Amino acid sequence: MDISKLAVNRPVTFIMLLMAIALVGIICFANLSIDLLPKIELPYALVMISYPNAAPDEVENLITRPIEQVLATLENLEDLMSISTSGTSIVGVQFAMKTDMNFATLEMREKISMVERFLPDEAGAPLVMKMDINAMPIMGIYVSGDMELASLTVLVEDEIAPAMERVSGVASVSIGGGVWEEIAVICQNEALSGYGLTLAQIGQMLAADNINLPSGSILSGDTDITVRTLGKFTSLEDIAGYPLILPTREVITLRDVASVERRYAQRSSISRIDSRQAVSINITKQSVANTADVSQAAQKALAELKAKYPHLNFAIGFDQAVFINLAVASVSNAAVYGAILAVLVIFLFLKSIRSTLVIAISIPSSLLAAFILMDVAGMTLNMGQWLSVPFIIWGIYLIIHAIHKGRKLKPD
Repeated sequence: MDISKLAVNRPVTFIMLLMAIALVGIICFANLSIDLLPKIELPYALVMISYPNAAPDEVENLITRPIEQVLATLENLEDLMSISTSGTSIVGVQFAMKTDMNFATLEMREKISMVERFLPDEAGAPLVMKMDINAMPIMGIYVSGDMELASLTVLVEDEIAPAMERVSGVASVSIGGGVWEEIAVICQNEALSGYGLTLAQIGQMLAADNINLPSGSILSGDTDITVRTLGKFTSLEDIAGYPLILPTREVITLRDVASVERRYAQRSSISRIDSRQAVSINITKQSVANTADVSQAAQKALAELKAKYPHLNFAIGFDQAVFINLAVASVSNAAVYGAILAVLVIFLFLKSIRSTLVIAISIPSSLLAAFILMDVAGMTLNMGQWLSVPFIIWGIYLIIHAIHKGRKLKPD
């Protein structure tokens, strides 16, 4: 079937078809979600292992090298790099493009499990993660008020953060800038040396006994009673009175070699808003969620929190959706202006109103048809689509130019 001849012979049909495509395209365009970049799966993964109080040399020899040796056998591996710092080992893996990262990270975990038992006992569990541009927080909220920072931290942790976690599309919420209570056991080195004890032994004994364990069940008539062994400490006095068995079989208590106190943990971050101490809330979206949609839903939830807690001050420190909307709007406006200028320039070259009108109608028609396919495929509207406008103009111009050239060579 010759589409060109059919379009000439049935112009009304094709005009109606074009109008239908334009109408559906406008509807699909309104339904498209906005994002800065298309969804990209980076072929990178990281393995992070903590080894507290270890020097970089020890971290490299005891953790990094065994991990590197076992990861070197991975399929589709292109590059392997590592960083060994005091207390932390980071191994980066680069795979070939188009590698299924879900399967690749699963294979990494299987390889690491083969050598995990040979790592030091004090080393933390290996953490395997994919490099994902969506893993960065999309919004930062700062909460302040006329109350102690400790009370504000508890309020944010127990009430405000869970409310933000319930927002559709939110993957996780992290809190920073607050203070948290801890139980500190401050040992006396002289007393430990005198009794022949070490800090490691004290820590192991406290960790081993500070636990509740199931102890089976007892059948009493028709009732099945679950039995538990309660070993968790419930007060400072329980910890201070913890019995320690010496190498000489003598028994002393923890208060004989250490003091136990409740205090605030050392702060690792400080947040301020308008020169006042605040607690920060960083929101990370799900990988399949849209940034603009999550930001809009989070702001709606934030408005409800402001009404519920009028004595608190809420401020948005950063919002990626604002930058994304501005960037996409700027590129889309530039594409529209560029298309208009291109049509004018083509009119000056071809000096034909009919040919120029064909180009002027073809550009939006092509974009609207593309929006229909994008909406069906679940794609987002980002900067990449608008950058394709010059290629559409160039392709249409080449077709029109070839038609004009063919008419000159064969006028009939």
